[in-house]
Amino acid sequence: MTDNVTTETTSLKKESGGIILKSLLIVAIPIIIGNLLEAVTEIVDMHFIGTLGNVAMAGASTAMSISMLLMMLLLGVAIAVAAYISRAHGMGDTEHVASILTHALILGLIISAVIAVVGIFFTDNIMSFMTRGVADTAAAGASWLQPMLIGTVLIMLLFLLTIAFQSIGKPIVPMFVLLGVNVVNAILNPVLIGVMGLPGSAYATLIARGLGAVALIVLMYTLPSAKAAGLRFARHFKWNGKLFGQMAAVAGPSSLQGCIRNFGLMLMTAVIAGYMSHEITAAYGICTRTDMIGLMVAMGLAQAVCVLVGQNLGSGDVKRAERTVRYAAILTAIIMAIVAVIFITAGPAILAFFGAKGEVLSIGLSWMAIVPLASILMGTAFTFGYAMNGAGLTWPGMIGILAGQIAVPVSVALFAVNNGLPVVIVFIGVAAGIVVNFIIDFAFYKSGMWKRRTLRLE
Repeated sequence: MTDNVTTETTSLKKESGGIILKSLLIVAIPIIIGNLLEAVTEIVDMHFIGTLGNVAMAGASTAMSISMLLMMLLLGVAIAVAAYISRAHGMGDTEHVASILTHALILGLIISAVIAVVGIFFTDNIMSFMTRGVADTAAAGASWLQPMLIGTVLIMLLFLLTIAFQSIGKPIVPMFVLLGVNVVNAILNPVLIGVMGLPGSAYATLIARGLGAVALIVLMYTLPSAKAAGLRFARHFKWNGKLFGQMAAVAGPSSLQGCIRNFGLMLMTAVIAGYMSHEITAAYGICTRTDMIGLMVAMGLAQAVCVLVGQNLGSGDVKRAERTVRYAAILTAIIMAIVAVIFITAGPAILAFFGAKGEVLSIGLSWMAIVPLASILMGTAFTFGYAMNGAGLTWPGMIGILAGQIAVPVSVALFAVNNGLPVVIVFIGVAAGIVVNFIIDFAFYKSGMWKRRTLRLE
């Protein structure tokens, strides 16, 4: 059934009068599974890294926050791809899909090159700053971070092609590819860690994702549905400075959304390092990663909303775009509430899987009692933010994240650390920031400015 949904303009228009929830789930479920598989990749990494001890875990946790910050520069490219390709697909304009994808690739390559330069020359300095000069933690983190940053181009390709398939209504294709990526990563991780130590985990991830990118390129040129949608790199590339500039204008604020969110995580890790405790740093790293499991579900629904809003605006059906967002917000809140209950009731088992014990486990349970409940609002904030992203309006989400993911939680964390307060105060600050983020995103969405956003495809 998935193969017949939103792959051609005729099928899109027939389906647009159908049940909105059903349409949302058809697109969202493969994206959610794909996002969970992305999370599993990191969980596998953390699991095997945990066997190397607290120093390796603390270093890798810090390094992952830095890596995610830089990788989020690519989020803007992905949102631009989703906004433009989904809009073109909704209009039945297959002619411009190849040009959009090729210009996005060029933008992604530029960003990947910048990240690689950072990895070559500045890894040690960044890790030293992030760990407050704790030499063993900094050295461990740098050994993982440097190869990851240098090999960013492989992650970029996988990311870009995944979003491209999702934008033409074919999320099930990258879902199966990501399943293969996880299998390869799970096999290579213990093998390469055994040979190379902590850096082996980074190389395992890069190899697995590189193979996934190659698989998607092959499928892009061989699947009939991808061909019908015009999904390919331009055969005879013609540079279009106006299109590139417009995509960059959409990508910029969206990249800042991801960067601000992950800079907030990185900054929080640096502030928490002020407690001078490997246990607190390790617990915070574990909890933020496990929290992303639930948020990956919410993110999957939000990505589906981004695609469907773009497609519906492309076909001129604004009312249906609004109804899609409403259903997604309600469904996300229900799912995140279920996730919160699971985290609260099964917290000890979840944390123990990552090697948490003793004080690390105790600190982690404090997080589980507070933040997952607030994450219900975080999930719905994703829905409203990505709805606006799908329309090509990306700056409102940037404001919400700046206030909710940096201003509020970092201020509270600095106050707690500098005054010797318990780390649970930091966790309360994280929850308060989530509430602020939700309020801002919801207010901008209700203003309706996203409905009037136009994108020029030529």
